[in-house]
Amino acid sequence: MTTLLNISGTFGYNSTEGGSYQAVVYYIALSCFNGIYAPYIQPVIIILLTNNGEWAVAWGVQAIAPSGSVEYNENSIILYGSGHAVTLYCTFNLTIKANLNSQGEITSAWVYIENAKTGQVYFNQTVNLEYPILDKQVFFEVEDPLNDSKPVPFPIIPSSNYVFVNALASNSTWLFEAGLPFSDGTEFIMKPPHATAYVIPTFGPETQGVQYYW
Repeated sequence: MTTLLNISGTFGYNSTEGGSYQAVVYYIALSCFNGIYAPYIQPVIIILLTNNGEWAVAWGVQAIAPSGSVEYNENSIILYGSGHAVTLYCTFNLTIKANLNSQGEITSAWVYIENAKTGQVYFNQTVNLEYPILDKQVFFEVEDPLNDSKPVPFPIIPSSNYVFVNALASNSTWLFEAGLPFSDGTEFIMKPPHATAYVIPTFGPETQGVQYYW
C-alpha cells in the first residue's frame, strides 16, 4: 500500500491540553485488527511541539510484537526549529510492500519514506519480522502516540481535506482504488470523517484519533 501524506497548515502548542510536549502521528500500517496488541508494521511521520517553544518533524519505522513491545524501531529528525507554532507545507510518500509465506503471513516488508517534493529518501529497506503478521487489513491513521499507556496531548493541528492523497492498497486478489478520502479527506477532530471505507473515529480510552481500514 502507498499514499501521499499531505501535511499543510499551522501546528501549534495547545496550552489548554498542557503537557511538556504534544505530538500527532500520521501513518499507514499493515496488521490484523484484533486488539491493541495485534502485531503490525508502520512508517510514521511525527510532529512534536514542546512547552519550551521547540518543534520538530520526524520520520520513523516501527514493528510491534504481539505483546505490544517494539520489535523494530528506527527514526530521525527531518526538520526542527524554535517557536510554539510552525507552518508546514510537506508531502511524504509512505509505502509498504509485504512479503508473505505459504501460510499467508507477512514475514518481511519493504518500507519506503520519501519527501515527495524534494525527492529525498529517508528510509528504503526491507524489515524482517520476528513475529509474522496476518495479511488482513491496512490502516491509514492520524493519532496521538501513547506514553506509558496514556495518550500524549494533541497540539492544535490544521484540519485538511487532503491528508492521505492517492491512497492505494492492493494484494494478489483485490485492488482498492476507492474508499480512502480522495476528495473529502480526513480531519483530526473526534467525529467520523467523510470516507466510504469503514471508519473508527476513536481507538478507545488509551488513545485518540481517526482510523481507516479495510
